[in-house]
Amino acid sequence: MKEKFTIFIVGSLLLSGITVAQIPDIRFEKYTMQDGLTQNSTGALLKDSRGFLWIGTSWGLNRYDGRVIKRYNKIGADFLPDLHINSVAEDETGNIWVATSIGLSCMNPYTEKFTNYIEGTGPRTIPHSFCNVYADKQKKIWIADSYGISLFNKETKTFTTFPVTTAGKDTRINRYISIFFEDSKGRFWLATSYGVKLFDRSTKTYQSYYFEDTDEQSVGKNATQGIFEDKAGNIWAGTWNGGLLKFNPGKNIFENFHLIGEPFGLLNSVHDINAITLNNHYYLLLTTGTGLVLADPQKLSPGKLPIEKIIEEPDDAGSQTSNGKSKILKDDQPIYWVSGPNGLVKIDVSSQVFQWKILPDKSFGHTAIYHVIPDIKEPQQKVFLTTTEGWWNYDMTTQVFSKHILPKGFEKLLGNINRSITTENGYWFTSQLGVGFYNPGTNQVKDISSLVTEKIDNKTRTGLICKDNQGRIWFSVYRSGIRIYDPKTENLISLFADSTKPDNLYGKSIFDMKQAVDGSIFLTSGEKVYQINP
Repeated sequence: MKEKFTIFIVGSLLLSGITVAQIPDIRFEKYTMQDGLTQNSTGALLKDSRGFLWIGTSWGLNRYDGRVIKRYNKIGADFLPDLHINSVAEDETGNIWVATSIGLSCMNPYTEKFTNYIEGTGPRTIPHSFCNVYADKQKKIWIADSYGISLFNKETKTFTTFPVTTAGKDTRINRYISIFFEDSKGRFWLATSYGVKLFDRSTKTYQSYYFEDTDEQSVGKNATQGIFEDKAGNIWAGTWNGGLLKFNPGKNIFENFHLIGEPFGLLNSVHDINAITLNNHYYLLLTTGTGLVLADPQKLSPGKLPIEKIIEEPDDAGSQTSNGKSKILKDDQPIYWVSGPNGLVKIDVSSQVFQWKILPDKSFGHTAIYHVIPDIKEPQQKVFLTTTEGWWNYDMTTQVFSKHILPKGFEKLLGNINRSITTENGYWFTSQLGVGFYNPGTNQVKDISSLVTEKIDNKTRTGLICKDNQGRIWFSVYRSGIRIYDPKTENLISLFADSTKPDNLYGKSIFDMKQAVDGSIFLTSGEKVYQINP
């Protein structure tokens, strides 16, 4: 197993690749009209087969190639029928289908010519009041409206409509079918204004899942907006103001779960659902009226799902309306694109590698954390952090800091460690103030600083350290060669410290010291490399 490394910067802890459930601060890239979008109010998203990102707004269509945003915001017979874009899809030949508020358009991406299917008053060959366009896994084009869903026949250029009930007893609600979703089993789910429908494409019939119209809450739970399948195969649906629905295949029903957090109302308006893995932990990623939020599906309890984190954008602070998000698109990088009323957000998971942790003790101020030393008993879970003011324990699973009590009289010696090597029982260390061995289990120090005869400003300053095949400890003394200490005999040998010999390094710095595979000790000083046979 490869070791997991941590990097420490002055005053803070930077954790990389740790298998914990701590949620890092999410970093964004944001795209607005200043970057070329036709409008900041973004909604529909599509990543096509050529790698282009298509962005639907309330004022036209945009195509982003990773560098330049190209805009399509003209209305007419050869252009879009309307600029309010509801959804975008790609068919089997690569054509881009765009559903607008008054009609459907099909664009050839190579010629950039549009073929429009406009809502009319005569015989209906296209759906009325477009809500959604969708391409299934066979790249067949489906259209949704308030009456049902329609399948496009590419040979006849017409639509065949299949009625779907989208209203209950309450006549006040707007009728719509907002989302198509094809799951891993090939099932075809529809999110509608009156519950979730499971459509059978072979029989052209559907099963309806809804809550009885008993109160206002039923209306909010029946008005569904997003559907998603998680890695365990669970089907989730978002609601207008009733939180999340989760399909229970054993009971053949959708169960309701309210999101627990603040503000309650906006938080439970779930527009879209996806999932994201951060620090090796799997979360549901939800767009809500409050903004982008994370929820841990493992913490689901009857009727409730607590929110782990509300992801805020710095420039959205103080505005609940602008914080709201609409759609999530995950591409194959993995990169998440999130649309909303004030621009498009890009979240690159590969850029979420680093997580800053600040020491909890304010009295430490900006004290530097100089070393991370893996705990001998639990090196994959716990570490020691060294500072000149003392040591800290840090549990990487719980993300909890606690002060480590050093043995009395050795706080400065251990607080000024330069290097260390790990053994079964503890750590051999060099320090600005000496050298020794620390056993954290017994909390005892064996101080051998007195064996180092060279004194610099009344301090014994040691630096590099390694161990040879005989178990002897090699360490460098500041500009005074190296010492070899045998823990069995407690004898000390001095090398390169005699000014009368030609190999003397007195007054010179040793830059590095390592043991080679053959057991030789290599060190560097000045312009030379020394190989020593122990």
